[in-house]
Amino acid sequence: MKQKIFLEIKNKREIKRYIKFEIKYWKYRHLLRKKFKFLFYYLSKILEVNISNQRCATLDLMLISKIERMENWIFSMNQFLSGNLFINFQVYKNLAIFLFYSWKIHLQRFKFKRKLVDYEDKRRDAFNSLSIEWIKVDPKFNTKIIEILRRWK
Repeated sequence: MKQKIFLEIKNKREIKRYIKFEIKYWKYRHLLRKKFKFLFYYLSKILEVNISNQRCATLDLMLISKIERMENWIFSMNQFLSGNLFINFQVYKNLAIFLFYSWKIHLQRFKFKRKLVDYEDKRRDAFNSLSIEWIKVDPKFNTKIIEILRRWK
């Protein structure tokens, strides 16, 4: 157990060091907040994807460059999952949309805005589509869906 925790801290530190080399870390932390920091690292753990820490950091930086655009989230998710898991484009598109609206909702809560209902509906639609498509591709989708919901809902 201690070794697992130590390894996770070491991996996060390596990603953080790479991000600090490219941009200011406070900007990264401010944009993604605590819940979405190390997004691709946690996704790789949940989806059981073998990807290097440097690649996770690069994808995080690519996502931050135009974080307000949903197309950038879809492109980053495409880069993350294209060679690893899925053949079905709809799976990672819906996963990216779900994460985008989850991030928007999480960001809005700190600004106390009331646009959350619209984002909730879009996030729920993306999640339902993701579940339907994921059933076709992965037999163990239940555990992965639960972990994703637990982490980013």
